[in-house]
Amino acid sequence: MKVVFFTENNFTGQVPRHLSGRTDTSWMSALNAHHFPFGFYDEQFQPDICIFIIPKKDANRCISSALAIRARMRNQGSKCLFASMQEGPHQLFQDWDIYQQFAYINFLKELDIVFCHNEYDRKYYAGIFPDKNIFVLSSLMVEDAIPVDKLHYGERNGVMIGGNMVSWYGGFDSFLVARELDEKIYAPSMGRKQIDEENNSEVNYLPYLDWPSWLVELSKRKYAVHLMRTFAAGTFALNCARLGVPCIGFGSNREKEEQGCDTQRILFPELTVPIGDMVTAKKKAIWLKENKQFYDHVVSFAFNEYHRNYREEVFLQKFRESVTSFKAITD
Repeated sequence: MKVVFFTENNFTGQVPRHLSGRTDTSWMSALNAHHFPFGFYDEQFQPDICIFIIPKKDANRCISSALAIRARMRNQGSKCLFASMQEGPHQLFQDWDIYQQFAYINFLKELDIVFCHNEYDRKYYAGIFPDKNIFVLSSLMVEDAIPVDKLHYGERNGVMIGGNMVSWYGGFDSFLVARELDEKIYAPSMGRKQIDEENNSEVNYLPYLDWPSWLVELSKRKYAVHLMRTFAAGTFALNCARLGVPCIGFGSNREKEEQGCDTQRILFPELTVPIGDMVTAKKKAIWLKENKQFYDHVVSFAFNEYHRNYREEVFLQKFRESVTSFKAITD
């Protein structure tokens, strides 16, 4: 199956497997997909499915470009399927101007398939488009890109919080819970980092890191806290599970209630707390710190569930099943 992605990334071609760290490039790498930036397409390349990822910025131009590509291919008699993939949380488009909000929803109506990050998102889109095919395209780590020889496997210390102190990442909530663990607190530097964040002497900020370096730093930590309400790809919890670092996060830990990031609720169900429930989050932190048996159980469970749900072979199987089921319905 030939797959093409169109994104805001400014390159044409394929992603080397050892360089794919971002979720979108991991998908491209696993699917052996070709990539084009919006506004460019080689008509000699005839895919079976095109996946458009409309970015946070410049949505109008990218939507227009995607529709033009679709129209041109249809006029040439192409049987290609056209799909979108969610960027950020499902409500992100509601921060755009009114024209762009309507343009985005009308754009999704034109496509064959809508891919999204989580079951939580699938239900949202299914409510807007009850007759459309909505599938979860789960997050992925391409194992070739993991710097296994540099990961830390010895005694671990410290707690990594999942983002900076802005509402997008919920860094302040994570910081307050991390204090309960009585360990040195670390945090990554992200794109929304505030200028004066590093004035907080209780947090040790890492410099801006590439993905392999980030995994190495995360592998040194004993705990992780990521109380982020902006539910999207959930790569933080995914990285933690693969590395064996227990992660406390927001979502739903009730059986069959699919709320929040799939990676958090599937990989760390016993560390997933109701959104905004700081009381329970702090209790989980204390229990992790004081009960080694619970700690070891959480780490083992997450690692096993990672391999059961998020291996590359599992991702590829789910992707093929989604596209096949769509074709079975429409043929």
